[in-house]
Amino acid sequence: MKKTMLMVAAAFISCMTSAWAQDLTQTTATCGQTVTITATPDAGYKFLYWEDDHNNTNPVREVEVNADMELTTNYEAVFTAASYTVVAVAAETEMGTVTGGGSYDFGQEVKLTAVPASKCYQFKQWSDGVTTAERTITVAANDTDNTYTAIFEEAEFTVKASTAGNGSVTVAKK
Repeated sequence: MKKTMLMVAAAFISCMTSAWAQDLTQTTATCGQTVTITATPDAGYKFLYWEDDHNNTNPVREVEVNADMELTTNYEAVFTAASYTVVAVAAETEMGTVTGGGSYDFGQEVKLTAVPASKCYQFKQWSDGVTTAERTITVAANDTDNTYTAIFEEAEFTVKASTAGNGSVTVAKK
């Protein structure tokens, strides 16, 4: 089950007969003035819509203050985690495969697994130096930090030979 995290930020406008004043989330305006409200998501998040108008997906809106407004009007911006692609590949596909790549939300934990194609190959390391074939990563806020390459190598086997008595044995690669 995929959980969606919604974050809400609010902007307040007060219709008053005093001078223009502004801070990060609130301003006052006189009737007839236009106020611009901009919803800016944090890294890893995206703007979805304005709470009072789910069809309004533009993060910038202009509001003209008029006598029909409430003395305090609240505009809420709704944000959600952005999705990013996790690229998980094998450096040499004949030596092995990788599972776990795909599209995930920012901050989500993802399990990646490098699997050798046969007993003739073994996992060596990931391109970032991690040496465990199975690992859990946390999705970063940009695609370049979400690329993982598994490096495999040929497996080396030890061949031993011994004698049971009178004679000798040699072992050599052909």
